[in-house]
Amino acid sequence: MTVAREVGARETAAAPRSLALAALIALILLKLALLLAIGPLTSPDTGGYAAIADAMRHGGYWGRLDLHATNSALLTARAPGYPALLALAHRVAGTSGAWLLALLQIALGVAAAVALHGFARALLGNAVAALLVTAAYATSLPLVLDQTLLTDGPYASLMVIFLAHLGRYAIQRTRVPSRTILLLGLLPAAGLLLRESTTQVMVTVLPLIACFLYAVRPGVLPRLAVFILLLLPLAAVNAGVSAFNAARSGASFLSTGLRTALLVPLVQMEARGAPVFQADDPVVRALRQEIKEWRNAVIYDAVTRTEQRLGITPVEMAKDVRGFFLRSIAAYPGVYASVVLTELRPRYFALSVAPAASLGTLIASRGGALVSVSQSIPTAGAGRLLTLGVYGATALVAGLCWLAMVPGLPLLALARARRGFALDIAVLLALAAFHVGLLLLYAMVHIEARYLIPAEFVPPLALAYLLLAWRRP
Repeated sequence: MTVAREVGARETAAAPRSLALAALIALILLKLALLLAIGPLTSPDTGGYAAIADAMRHGGYWGRLDLHATNSALLTARAPGYPALLALAHRVAGTSGAWLLALLQIALGVAAAVALHGFARALLGNAVAALLVTAAYATSLPLVLDQTLLTDGPYASLMVIFLAHLGRYAIQRTRVPSRTILLLGLLPAAGLLLRESTTQVMVTVLPLIACFLYAVRPGVLPRLAVFILLLLPLAAVNAGVSAFNAARSGASFLSTGLRTALLVPLVQMEARGAPVFQADDPVVRALRQEIKEWRNAVIYDAVTRTEQRLGITPVEMAKDVRGFFLRSIAAYPGVYASVVLTELRPRYFALSVAPAASLGTLIASRGGALVSVSQSIPTAGAGRLLTLGVYGATALVAGLCWLAMVPGLPLLALARARRGFALDIAVLLALAAFHVGLLLLYAMVHIEARYLIPAEFVPPLALAYLLLAWRRP
């Protein structure tokens, strides 16, 4: 009888592993089938990365850079990581370089799904729920972005792997070796090479890092040592890229993307009646003359023409625009707050469960250029009604997930506060803070749905946790 029970226990434990393996194989086959059927996708931003990659391949990027040259804006506007990947892929695979990079992105996406599943399994203690959470993430926006030649797919994968490992180690209260902590720190460091806003994003991760430190080390000094070790690679990459740019151009910077990005909310503030472009400043006056309409679309050309008119470099323009931005929001905080609030559109709260919209977008993009989800909806007939119904149903589920995260999790935490500190709820609240923090961080400038992918696993995870907690005594 004892032997029978042991055999039964082994079979019970093997079932979730078999289910997870089958789901992993299905995800890999789905991603590969979509890539073979549709091919690597591009967007308008892909051209900028490709142009920098060409400069890298032909030597124009690595040598001395004259910041007054006409190509300096292009060669300083992006973090170097993704163009370098494009250049390497084309050097290795030639004209098939886009396919090689898409395969690399898919591999990273699969690794992110595996890491997320491990974390969800440890947190939820339920194999089916963990698979559903992972499937919700992997078949939503990552399904599209993992085969699109943009930074968003690989960046999200790196961050999800980082967050999932922090969460799993915290839940398991595992004493993590120092070398593993250093390796974990390489993930956001690699993310910084893809997206220069990673340093700001890491501020929203601090609550989860605090849970991680609490679980893996006792005492203040050991936790401080782990914190430094975890963030050391990020600081090193930041310093390294800045030093490289200083060596080739004479100016220390990560990128000059702020010269256009920070103008977006300022243009919106001017359109709402705040006279921010009436300031008595040479750059502001020149921008006012160049921006003929208060629309975001005219910003990029206006910035370039302003630089040429005033004879300033992209680095100088980025510093001037940053100062202009800070002065403007200090002078008109109410108008700026209204701009931030308008960035928080309802669709950003319904991204976490979107398999139908993602698949529809991929099918509509089979010409090679990534289209918006609205272009995947038929213009008339029963197909339009069916598509809208399916998209709406999944958006409703995603909305319920978001409500489970906010306010569901805080209410559960309050209800259980009398039982004492619960690390699992603390980890979930930290992830909710990351999700909301990331949303607000980008709302301060401008949101694109693809920027939010690293946090989209949190709402389904919150809903699964609440449902399981409700079933338990």
